[in-house]
Amino acid sequence: MKSDKQRNKVLLMALSEPEYARPDYWIAEQKKSIYSNRVFVIKLLDAIEHYTNRIDKEEYESKIFNPDAEISCSINLVYETDGDLNGHLYREDLYSLTLSINKLVKIWFPTENITEKKIKYIQPIKWLKSEDALRQLIDGLIKYEMIQKREAEDIIQHFTVSDIEAKQAQLEPINWLKSKALLAYLIDTLSKKPEQSAPFIDSDKKWELVKLYFVVNGNKITRSLVNDIRQSSYPNGASDIDGILKRLSEH
Repeated sequence: MKSDKQRNKVLLMALSEPEYARPDYWIAEQKKSIYSNRVFVIKLLDAIEHYTNRIDKEEYESKIFNPDAEISCSINLVYETDGDLNGHLYREDLYSLTLSINKLVKIWFPTENITEKKIKYIQPIKWLKSEDALRQLIDGLIKYEMIQKREAEDIIQHFTVSDIEAKQAQLEPINWLKSKALLAYLIDTLSKKPEQSAPFIDSDKKWELVKLYFVVNGNKITRSLVNDIRQSSYPNGASDIDGILKRLSEH
């Protein structure tokens, strides 16, 4: 890990391991390195930040020419790992690796809250209205059995916690109980500006973030929900969502 490329490869090669085995992989790599446990973790976080910044830059440049497009950039893993891995690195991979780093931190530093660095990559689905309005939305979604019932505080964190540290990032995903098309409709509607009012959520990276913080009937969302919007602009259950949001707008 003397060079940045070696550091980055140590991070990325963990993608070839099951999530539960990644900490053991990094422990073995640390023993072969010249770094202490703490420095080794910081090196991994530096690699996370490196790839986050690269994806941010590519998406920013792409949006200059296509400002209204839903763009999701990735990094070719073949080049980054000297051919040891195929495929591409996406934001959700960085999120998954970050959670694995946190598990490593718990093994090495069980009495500490977190490493010394915050993870720039992890962010909430930014809620732009009052917390009371967010609670009303959650209550409405639970009432219509669109999300699995749980403590409201657990769900609120996905929308309001900023600068989340790696330990805090282990938020249990919100379990969406209806169709992916209806979830796509909810997110799309929340990000649009209603008459004489601001949108409910920030539209920046909304599709990528919903893949991180939601599961559909317990299953991970493996692709963008944009296609679901295009295929079904007003899915079954959309009128219930319209009713919930109309009541929020009236307050």
